Amino acid sequence: MLLYTTPSRKQRLHKSAVGGAASLCNHLAIPEAERYDAQDRQPRRTNINRQSARIGLVLALLLACAPARAAELIVFTRGVMNDIGPNDRPKPAERVKSVSLYALRGEYEPFTFAVHNDGGAPLLLTARSAPLYPRRADRLRPIPASCVEVRGLKRGAKFRWRRTGDWVLDRAGEASTGPGANARFWATVHVPPNAAPGDYDGKVTIAAGDQSAVLKIVLHVAKAELRDVPGVKFYLLGTVSPYGQYHRWVKPAQEKALRPKVVAFYRELKQHGMTGICIKTSDFPYREGKIPGLIAEAEAAKEAGLTGPIVWNMLALIDAAKGGDRYDFNGRMDNWDEKKDLARLRVLHALATAEAKKRGWPEIIYCPIDEPGTQYENRSFLLRSMDILLKTTRELKKLGVRCHSTISEPVDDKHNRAPRWSKTPDEMRKLWDKCRPTLSVRNYGYGYPQGKTDFHHEMRDAKKRGHEVWTYYNAAVMGRDRRCARICFGLWGWRAKLDAVTAWTYPGGRTVQFEMVREGIDDHKAIAVLESLIKNRKGNEADRRAAQKFLHDLGAAIQLDKNGFISNWPACAKAVRLDTLKQRLITHIDKLAD
Repeated sequence: MLLYTTPSRKQRLHKSAVGGAASLCNHLAIPEAERYDAQDRQPRRTNINRQSARIGLVLALLLACAPARAAELIVFTRGVMNDIGPNDRPKPAERVKSVSLYALRGEYEPFTFAVHNDGGAPLLLTARSAPLYPRRADRLRPIPASCVEVRGLKRGAKFRWRRTGDWVLDRAGEASTGPGANARFWATVHVPPNAAPGDYDGKVTIAAGDQSAVLKIVLHVAKAELRDVPGVKFYLLGTVSPYGQYHRWVKPAQEKALRPKVVAFYRELKQHGMTGICIKTSDFPYREGKIPGLIAEAEAAKEAGLTGPIVWNMLALIDAAKGGDRYDFNGRMDNWDEKKDLARLRVLHALATAEAKKRGWPEIIYCPIDEPGTQYENRSFLLRSMDILLKTTRELKKLGVRCHSTISEPVDDKHNRAPRWSKTPDEMRKLWDKCRPTLSVRNYGYGYPQGKTDFHHEMRDAKKRGHEVWTYYNAAVMGRDRRCARICFGLWGWRAKLDAVTAWTYPGGRTVQFEMVREGIDDHKAIAVLESLIKNRKGNEADRRAAQKFLHDLGAAIQLDKNGFISNWPACAKAVRLDTLKQRLITHIDKLAD
C-alpha cells in the first residue's frame, strides 16, 4: 500500500530554499562540479553540490530571521467630516505635514489624522502635543500643551447603558496598528477664553520606537469669544448619569462617592454644547413627598455649570409611561387614574417649586408624557395617551409652569390616513388640535410634521400662541453621517429659527458623531456672534454689508423640502461648503470685531 502525503508549508519552504540557493551557488561558484550523463543530459550532483545546497539553506534561514522592514509613518487626513477605514491606503493628496484651524476664543476645535503603518510589524504609536506659540511674541502667552487633547480612536465600544459601533475616543495619546493598516487619532484644541487673537504655531509628534513624524498645527484665533446663543437651547433627553436611572437604589454613602463622577459627566455635556439637563424619572418608584433624585441631579448639574432649564421627565411618576406588556413596570399608562395622578402631579410641582426656590435652580419644564399617540398596535393606549397629554398640560398651565412633550405621529401624513391608521381621515390631527393651546414647549420629531401640519404650519401656530418649538433627531447623535450631526445641531437649527435642538439618545461616551454635534453647535454660536456684530453696527458699512450677504447666501444654500426639512445632508454640506464654513465665518467676524 502506497501512502501519498501533501508536503507541509514548512517543508515546501525548505525545499524551495534548498533548491534555489543550491542552484545559485552552483551557477556562481562551482560550475565545473556538474557532471552530465551522456544519455539523459541530467546533472549528477557531487559532494560539492550538496555542500552548496547547505550554504544556500543557511542563507535562506538567515534572511527569514532578519527583522521586518522598518515602518515609514505616513501621516494623512481626510478632514473631520470623512472617515478613514482601518485598511484604507492614503492617497498622495491626503498626506499632510500641517493642519490649519480656525476657532473663536473659548471654542473646542477638532482635527483628525491617521498614521499608516507601511512596515512589516505591528506598531504602538504615541502622539504628544506641544504648546501653541503666538507668532507675535510680544505680550502674548502661548496656549499650553494641556489645551491640545489627542486621543486614539477605536471602532466600537460598550458604555454603561448601550453599545456603539461608531469610532470612539479611546486612550490619551496612544493607538496601535498592524502592518499595512492605519491608526486613527482625534485631536481637540481648546482655545482659552482669554487667548489673544492672532496666529499660533504648534505641533503633534507621533512616534513608534525609533521612528517619528511631526504634524504641524497652524491655529488662527478670532477676535471674538464664543458665547451661548441667546434663547437657543441644546439637550440630550435620554441621559442617565452615573447615579443610574432610579435614584432610590443609591445609598447615601454611594451618592457621596458618585457625586464627583456625576459632576464630571454633566461638565462633559456642557463642554459639548448642552445647555441643560433632562432628568429621566429618577424618583421612580415614587415615595410620597420625596424627590431626592431630582435634587441630586439638579445640584450636580448646577455645579457643572449647566444653567439652562431643567426638563423633568416625570411620566412614570404619574402613570403616563408607554403602556402594554412590552413596558413592564408600574408607571405605565395602564394604571392611569385621572383623579389620583393629577393630584400627584400637583404635589410633585409643589415639592419641586419649593426645592428650586431654596436651592437657586433654573426653571423646571415638566414633561408629563413622551410621544403621545404612537402606540398604534393598541388603540386604547393611543387614545389614552392623547387624553393624558390634554389633561396634564391643562393642569400644568393652571399651575403657571411650562410643559414639554415630544410629538411625532399625530402630525404626519401616514398616521392620519384612514382606515389603516385612523378610523377617520386626520383623526390624529384633530386630537392634537385639542392639545395645542396647553403644550407650551413642543418638541417635534425630525421629519414628522407633514402635509396639512407641516413644519411651517406648526411653527406659525406655535409662535402665534407664544410657544417654543424644539426638534429631536436621534440619528444626528447615534448615526454615522457626520454632516447630519453637524448640520442638524448647527445650520438647520439656525435656518429653522428653532428654540432648541435635541435628541433622545446619548451614546454613553465620546464618539466621533458626538464630537461633530459640538462642532455644529459651535457653528450656530459663531453665526450668532456675527449677527450680533452686524446688529450692533460694528466695523465699517462695507464689511457689514458683505457679512449680511454672506449670511443671506448661506441661508439660501440650505435647501428645505416641501415639509420644511433637509432631506439630503451630503448635498446640503456641499451647497454650504461645510469644510470651509468656520474659516469664512471667522474672516467676517474679524473684520467687524476691529
